Amino acid sequence: MATLFADAIPASEYNAINKVEHIPDVIESNDYAKKILMLYNAGILLGDTNGNFNPNADIKRSEIAAIINRVALPESRVKGTVNCDWADQGNDYDREFYDASSI
Repeated sequence: MATLFADAIPASEYNAINKVEHIPDVIESNDYAKKILMLYNAGILLGDTNGNFNPNADIKRSEIAAIINRVALPESRVKGTVNCDWADQGNDYDREFYDASSI
């Protein structure tokens, strides 16, 4: 869904207002990773309280409305940071099967 929003307008319209280099739960080799990172840096998305994108979660209508608003109105975009310290991310299952080299 997020990649549809990333492709909704030209990439040149997504001026970076944040400096996010990694998203904790998005593997950089995934096809959609660069588009999601672009949305984070443009202030369209910032993820949950830990900066996680939650790629397998269902999207809510309220989240879609917020994204549409931020895509259409650059002044509504949000500034923020993402904590990518792997020790602070995920749950016990994540930490057991993944490590910082996975992201």
